Amino acid sequence: MSTLEILKSMRRHGIHTAQGCVLLALAQHPRGMHSADLCEAANIDRMSLPTALRALEKRGLVRKMTVAPRRSNGPGAPRTVRYVLTREGQRVTSTFSAPRDQFTNNDQES
Repeated sequence: MSTLEILKSMRRHGIHTAQGCVLLALAQHPRGMHSADLCEAANIDRMSLPTALRALEKRGLVRKMTVAPRRSNGPGAPRTVRYVLTREGQRVTSTFSAPRDQFTNNDQES
C-alpha cells in the first residue's frame, strides 16, 4: 500500500497523521508500548503524543493499561503505563496497515 493510499484511508476514518503513526506503531507491538518508546516508534515528538493519545482514547481506538514493573518491591512499587490498541483500533488500523518503515521511507521522500 502506498503512502498516499494509507493517508487517504486514515482521512476516511478521521485519523490525523500523528494519530495514524501512533496506531501503526501500536499495531506492531500487541503487548503495548510506553510513551517514550511510542514517540520513537511513531516518529513524533513528546509534545504531540498526549494530544494524539487523548483523541485516540476518546474514539475507543487506544486504551491505557497500568502495569507493575517486572521487579515489584511490594504494594508501594511504582506502576507504569502502556498504551495498547483496542479491538476497534486493530480493526481501523488494519484498513491502512503497511510496514512502518515503508510508510516512513515513502513519507520522507515526499
